[in-house]
Amino acid sequence: MVFVIEIPSQLPYIYADTQVSGAKDLLDRGLQIAIKRNIKVSPLIISTRDFVSAIAETAVTYKSQLIVLGKRRRTLLEKVFLSDISVKLKKKTGIDVIVSIN
Repeated sequence: MVFVIEIPSQLPYIYADTQVSGAKDLLDRGLQIAIKRNIKVSPLIISTRDFVSAIAETAVTYKSQLIVLGKRRRTLLEKVFLSDISVKLKKKTGIDVIVSIN
C-alpha cells in the first residue's frame, strides 16, 4: 500500500513534508481495513517528481499483483490523466491496474 506525494517541478522537495500527515492518516485507515480482512500490506510513503516511475519501480520491487489508483474529488481532467497513467503503468510493469472512481 503506497501513498505517492507528487512534487510539482516548481516547488521545492520540502513541499512533501507538508503532505506527510495526511498520507499517514490515509495509510493507517487502509492498514486497519487490510488487517480486518487478513490482507498483508506494507505501508509506504514516497515523494517524487515522477509519479509513474515511482509507482512502477515500487510495484516491481514488492512483486505486486495489482495496482489500484485513486484520488478523491477529481475533476474530469484529473480522471483523464489517471486513465492515461494506468495505461502507462500497465505497459511499464505488465501488472493489472484498476482506477478507483469515487
